[in-house]
Formats: sequence, C-alpha cells, structure tokens
Amino acid sequence: MKKAIYKPTKQNTIILNEFDDYCEILLDGDYKTVSKSDIEFFSEIKISSLDELKKNIFINCVNKPLNDILYSYNTNRLTPETHQYKPLIKFLNSENNRVLIADEVGLGKTIEAGMIFKEIDKREELKVSLIVVPSSLTLKWKEELEIRFEEFFTIKKTNEFINFIDEYDSYHSSRIMNEKIIISYHTLRDEKVIKKLKSSLFEVDFLIMDEAHTMRNYGTTTYESAQLITSISEHIIFLSATPVQNSLNDLFNILTLLDEDYFKDFDYFEKMISPNFLIHKVIAYLRNNYTLSDIKNLINENSKNDFSSSLNNIFDEILALENIDSVQKVNFINSLMECDYLSFIINRTKKKDVGRSIPRSAKSAIINLNTQEQDYYDSVIEFVKFLNPSTPQGFITIMPERMASSSMIASLESFKQVKESGKLFIKDIDDLDDYYEDMDIRKEAIKYLDNIIEKGNLIGDNDSKFLKFEEILKDIKSQNIKQMIVFSFFKKTLDYLEIKLKELGYSVGKIHGDFSIEERFSKIKEFKKGSFDILLSSEVGSEGLDMQFCNVVINYDLPWNPMRVEQRIGRIDRIGQKFEKLHIFNLCIKGSIEDRIYNRLYTKLNVFEQSIGELEPILGNLEEKLNISELIHLSQEEIDKKIHLQELAIKKQEIEVKEQNSQVDKLLNEDVNYEQKENNFLNQNKTTLLQEESKKIFIKYLEENQINFLELKDGNIKLSSENFKSFFNNLKASMSDKKTLKYKEERAILQKINRYKELKVSFSTNNNDEFQTLYLYLNHPIIMMMLANKTHSTVYTNVLNEKYQNMYGVIFRVDFKALKPKSIIKTIILNKNLEFVEELDYFEFIKDCIPTDDLRNSDLENIKNKSISIVAKNVESIKEDESQKQMRLINIKIDSINSYFEKQINKVKKLEQKVLQEDVKRMRIGEIENLKNQKSKKIEELENQKEIQSSFEILGVMEIR
Repeated sequence: MKKAIYKPTKQNTIILNEFDDYCEILLDGDYKTVSKSDIEFFSEIKISSLDELKKNIFINCVNKPLNDILYSYNTNRLTPETHQYKPLIKFLNSENNRVLIADEVGLGKTIEAGMIFKEIDKREELKVSLIVVPSSLTLKWKEELEIRFEEFFTIKKTNEFINFIDEYDSYHSSRIMNEKIIISYHTLRDEKVIKKLKSSLFEVDFLIMDEAHTMRNYGTTTYESAQLITSISEHIIFLSATPVQNSLNDLFNILTLLDEDYFKDFDYFEKMISPNFLIHKVIAYLRNNYTLSDIKNLINENSKNDFSSSLNNIFDEILALENIDSVQKVNFINSLMECDYLSFIINRTKKKDVGRSIPRSAKSAIINLNTQEQDYYDSVIEFVKFLNPSTPQGFITIMPERMASSSMIASLESFKQVKESGKLFIKDIDDLDDYYEDMDIRKEAIKYLDNIIEKGNLIGDNDSKFLKFEEILKDIKSQNIKQMIVFSFFKKTLDYLEIKLKELGYSVGKIHGDFSIEERFSKIKEFKKGSFDILLSSEVGSEGLDMQFCNVVINYDLPWNPMRVEQRIGRIDRIGQKFEKLHIFNLCIKGSIEDRIYNRLYTKLNVFEQSIGELEPILGNLEEKLNISELIHLSQEEIDKKIHLQELAIKKQEIEVKEQNSQVDKLLNEDVNYEQKENNFLNQNKTTLLQEESKKIFIKYLEENQINFLELKDGNIKLSSENFKSFFNNLKASMSDKKTLKYKEERAILQKINRYKELKVSFSTNNNDEFQTLYLYLNHPIIMMMLANKTHSTVYTNVLNEKYQNMYGVIFRVDFKALKPKSIIKTIILNKNLEFVEELDYFEFIKDCIPTDDLRNSDLENIKNKSISIVAKNVESIKEDESQKQMRLINIKIDSINSYFEKQINKVKKLEQKVLQEDVKRMRIGEIENLKNQKSKKIEELENQKEIQSSFEILGVMEIR
C-alpha cells in the first residue's frame, strides 16, 4: 500500500488499488474511488535542502498560527515603545482572552489596545469588532485607528446600532461579516439597545471598552449594559488609567465584568489580593540582593496574615534556608509571581518606568487690541449674547467669540460667509468631539452680522496678534531653534497664517482635519526632513502623529478643554524627544474669554508646564463646569471668584486621584518575567528568519510568473509600472472564493494597491514614510495567496552545526486543546544512539544551522519513527506545565464561586429560620436548593474544563554534521 495526500482536503490517505485514471483510497475510515489527478503520491523520502525545511516550517506557521509569534509585527504605521508590547504579550499569554490596561495617562493605551486587536485579527476571523467609548472620544478612536493601524471603523448612533443587531440576527449565518464598529456608552445603555441585546443572538468577537471606570458602579444602567455586552464577547480589553475612583470595590466591579467566575465574590477577592503588597516586597528584596536575613525578617513581620497554603509553603521554604543562591532566587520569584492573582489580567505601566521627564518652559503673551480691533471683538460678543439665550446648541453658540479670538481678520471672512448663507459653518472648527450640523442663523441676527462686518472692515491690515506672533518667531530664531509647530482650532486661521508667513519669507507646511491621512504623513515626512520650518496644524490634523524631532509649540489660540492643551504639547513631549527643554508659547487677546478665564486657570493649575494626564477624569469636562455662556455676563471680579473655587475643587480632586492611583499601584506587582516573555515574541532571530522567508516566497512567485523586479540597496523589491500590472493581474486571477472572509481581505488589499503607479515592497516594517510601499510579513493576504495551494509535510535534510555535530535534530509542532488553545514548535537534539540530549526553540536552533550540498538519506525516516516516543515524552512534560497553570486558574474560580454561593445560602438559611409560615419556609428551602444546584452546575462546568488534550506532528528530521 502506498501513502498519498488527497489534494481537495489535504488529508493523508492510503492507496488500496489503482485503475487507469482512478484509484481506490481509504479516507476518514471509508473506501472512496477518486481521480488520480486529485492524489499526490508519496515517493521514497526525498532529502531536501535547509531552505526547503525553513519554507515548510514557514508554511506551517502561516496556515496554523503559533502562540509565540507576533503575526502583526511591524504591520502598523508606528514603532511601538517597548512598554507598549507588555499588554499584548500579557493578553496572548492569558488563559481567558481578557486584560485591563491601567497604564498612566500619556503612555499610549489606545495604541496598546490597537496592537492587541491587530494581532488577534491576524490570527482569527473576527466577524464583529466593537469599541465602546464616551461620546467625546468616538472620533478620536476612529482617527487613531485609521492613522496608526489602517483599520477603518464606523461610528454608529443608537438607531444605526440597533439596525445592525437586527441585520446580524437575520444574516450572520449566511453572510460574510467583518464589521468594525464604534459606539458610545450613551448608545450602549439606551433602553432600546439593552432590550435588543437581551433578545438577540448578537455576539462580539473583539470588544474594547475605553474609560472603563465609568462602569464601576454596580446596579446602574451603564453596568447592566456592560454585563450584557461582555457576556457575549470572546476577546475583551478594558482601558482606564484610574480604575479605582472611590474604593477597592470599583476595581472589583470592573474586574467582575472581565471574568465573572474569577471575581465572583468581593470578600474572596480581598483575601486573594491581600498578600500582594508582601509578594511585591519579597520579590523586590530577592531581585535587589537583600540579605537572606532581611528577607526572613520581612516574612516573619507579616507571618500572622491569613495567606493561601501555596504562598505559606513558599515562605516556609525561604525561612528554612541557611543560604540562597541565584538559581533559588529565580525559582522563588517565579513561584511568588504565580501567587499574584491580579498579574494575569491587569497591566499597569507608570511614566517613571519608561523614561525621563523633560522640563517645559511656558510663556503667555497677552495682546492689547487697538481701537478698531476692540470694537470688532465687542460686536462679536454682542452677537454671542444674542444667540445664546434662545439657541439649544449650547457651547456652539460661543464659537463666534472663539473664532474672533483666534484671528480677527480670518474670522471676518467667516462672518461674511455666515451672513451670505444664513449658517454658522461648524466644519471650520477643527477641535470638536462629535459631528455637528452647520447651525442655522435667525433673520434677526443679520443686524448683528452687519455690525460685525462693518467694524471688521475698519481693521484693515492691522493685526496686533500677528505682530506679537512675529516677535515670538524672531525670539525663537535668535535662540537657534529652527522648527516649530503652530496650533489653531480654526481652519481659516491656519489658512490666514500660511499666507502671512509666506509673505514674510518663512517656509511653511499645513495640516488639518480636511487633509487625508496620506497627505498628513507626507507633510510630517517633509517637516522631519527640514523641507520647511513652521508646521501649521489643528489638533485633529496632528492626531496620532509623532513629532519629537521638534521642541516648540505655539498655541495661536487656546483650547477650552485643558486636555486639548495636553494633546497639543503631547505631539512633541514624547519618548524619543532629543531636546533638553520644551518651549510652549500661548497667545491671548486681553479681555477675551481665553484671557479672562482659561489662561488664568491653566496658569494656576500649571497646565502648560507639567503633564496633567492623570487629571483627565477631572479636567475633561471643565468646559461644562465653567458654563461660559453664563460667565460672559459676569465682571472680572466675579469670574476670578468662580475660577478660584474651581481651582480649589480641582486641587482637592487631584490629591484624591493620586491617592487612588497609589492604592492601585500597591496591589499590582511589576511583571519581573516580562523580558523573558518579550524575548519569546520579539526575538530578533525569529523576526529576521520570518522576514527572510516572506521575501524568498515573494521573489519565487515573481520568478515563477516571469515578472521582472529590481532589488534595492535597502533590501526592498521594486516593480516597474508594467511589471506591477502583471503582478496585480496574477493576484487578481488567484483570489479566494467570494463567499469567504479571505476574499474580502484580498479584495481590500488589491483595491488599495491598484491606485499605485509602481510598487515597492518592504519586508522589514510598515512604518515607512511612503504610503506606496507594501509591507509583507508572514500571513499578509498577498503572502497567503501565494501559498494558497502549498501544503507542509515532514522534511528530511542534512545541515552543518558546530555545537550539535554528529547528532540528529527533530523539529515538531505540538498543539494543546485547553481553555485557551496553544501551539508551539520545538526542536529536540538526539545523539547517535537516539538518546535525548536537549530541547530548544526551533528559531534559536535553526539560526546556527548552515546548509550543505552533501545531502544523504542516512535512514532519516527510521530516525523519525524512533524519535516519536521521545517527542511524546517531551510533549507530556510541556502538557504537565500547562495543566498546572490551567488547574490553578480554575481552582481559584471554584473557590470564588464556593465563597459566593455559601454566603448566599447562609443568608437564605437565616431568613428561613426566622419565618413561621410553612409556605414561606418551603419557599426559602426551595431557594436554598436552587442556589446549591446553581453552584454544583457551575463547579461541574469548571471541573470539566480542567483536562488538556495534546497532539503533535513531526515537521523535520535532520542529520547534523
């Protein structure tokens, strides 16, 4: 009997009989007669090259993702900071696909969530991805994901989201879905949405919930809606810099939403985390080479505490020691980390852990208006007062004052358009947190607009604010500072400044929300290269763009939300900033709202000179608290009183926030094993090998299809216009079935590159300056198309390796079916007697292997067969480690559930003992039985999850010479 592969299903089979063009095979236990064209016959084992082995392993990694490879590595348009990989690696190592990212503000939680999403999206087919955020952040998230990750989410209002759920219920089983949606908490907690979710089959594959502390209060509609959406979600990320707002109960409630079984009972939760402060200290002592005596004293001082038996056993082992060596220290640290019951689900990075704090120098220039300008400004204020009492749009009606304060001359042109159209053009404002329609102006407003225009025409070319701005520019130039960013929320101000500055001979670039993402990246690239010295930008225009090569920000106007000030400065105050000091300049018109209110309050709060990120929960709604439409009617003395009260309230809240954050920090231990975990994923040898294989497969495809190409000095591949066209047509002809998600992904990438004139392909990073460069890595849709009909099989080869000379290498893949499936590729080394020598990572081993032209069989198939029992033993050892981790997690859940239900049962028992009526007694007894049944059912479910199943396959066998 011959062995073969049945090509339609890619299954191994056995040939029973052959007849002309057909043969009889054994497949899935049944006899089948099939065409020989559907059969790939196995011949005598073929001795392949080292390159062939690497290619086969690569195909295996592509077809069935491994746990310790980042499939999204370098696919995003950013270079992550080292700390931003931590939540991703924690998430991939977690057993429950959940994480709370509690990093301090300003460390890139949005980026970290995006990185996790992109990685899971590369590994799995995500039909529905949902992001829930406060209303004010919907646009920010949409922009950030487009700019940083090239992921295009749609913002849906309440009715649109309800319609989508209906559509899901009707078509999810028959239609390809790949929906990416952003909604607000307001939408999620809407009564109609809650009702719809309760009756729907709706499921979410990937859920992100920002500002998770908004869900901390149990019993609210926000909490109820969060319970609903998390209960139907497969992968979940929560984000909050301040998960504890009032008490530890806040954190417990948030964590309960993430994993209801693990965090079932608050009393058990408190007991579970009570040793964390001591665990943290003992680990610190072990790492920082404290004496054994110091460590013992620390443990003895806290020995009366009621810790778990596993933790007490570790402490007893330490107390029994007479000496301690470095190996023991590492083992104790690992054991102690396993006793930290929060580390697997919470990631917290603090600013002090990731880099230096750069000092800021802030100066505010208060501009005195001339008579004509003052008359113009006063006429605008009259217009605002007219609009405000009867207009429901609230702060939108204050916009005319903001426009005039930003630039008298630029705003004049806008008011002329307002009069002509009868609408206030909201689209000219580039710092709003939501979409707004242009506002209709009542007919009675015409006389106010006429007055504004009349006064504005008298200003002429006199611009006191611009003259002061010019002085600042000259001062900056005198300090040998070449580049600077000038911010304004008003697009017409940016247009005006561009014209004026060019007239004075300055080299200028400009970006705002109307520019495409590609245009913004292109402009920043020019700025970085020094093509111009002054970048004019709005907050929206610069969102997601890093400019740490510059150290000057000029606020031509002041945002009314202090977090916008922080965002502006944050464009340059980033890790990687090379300058020793940041310079912040603010321009304010004397007597304006910016001067009378915001500049005064911001100065008192040090908004310009220190990072205020952790105050975001307090300052985020400052504009609403101040109620500007009311303040414009008050005297300066009255305004100063209100500002003083607001300042006191904010500073009191600031102290509370810092205390709350300190409480969180005490609970959370630093992940001391992070560097080891990081190395598993970001190992340069692994990354380089995978990038090299991607490139080889791409070049092989071009050669097979007779497409000419040019290899550039930087290693990139370039296709001319004509060759790119041939390449495109070849790919188009090999697309997947239209009914699959693969087809949708292939179509999206082909649509993207179809507008390119020629093609440059990178195999190192997507974070390049040119949008018309295609980055290919591992399971990119184009690589997948090139490998569509390729299968992997056991490869036999000979290699040279000095360290393992005269031995055999067996490469195998092991798959674990567990709470969270896990797959890894390992290598075992056998001596000539086929005895086990060593187990090591495949990528670490293969980097030192050198190809040889002297290829011999050396009975490698027999080596494979004899190695199976050794591999099986090795797999059992790995399985034992995985089982212990899973058992630990499940046992904690069982203990938590026991604690919760025992308390509930005892409560009902006490009530039952107090009643005399038989019918009420029976009801209480029934309640008790019901609770016991619920507990038993839940525990039985968890007990059934304890078993781990494993399987393995031999991928390669080699003789090492």
